[in-house]
Amino acid sequence: MPISSAQLIKAVEGHGYSQSRGTGKKGTHRTWKRSPAGPGQLHQTVVIPLNKRDIPEGTIGSILRQLGVDRATLNSWMAD
Repeated sequence: MPISSAQLIKAVEGHGYSQSRGTGKKGTHRTWKRSPAGPGQLHQTVVIPLNKRDIPEGTIGSILRQLGVDRATLNSWMAD
């Protein structure tokens, strides 16, 4: 199933990610960050390309690894 940048951004924002302040207005990618859930955990970051109608499958795979989720989890996030 093809995923657009807008769909992916909406899904990650709905699960605690927010755009990192360090990312400017120029460029074709933005960084999204989620604060740690508890002590001893690190910030999670993911880089998402902008203005893509359909993100290529290889890029989706990389984003899934950055998020630490599988495709089924991402699909459930998008269904929310």
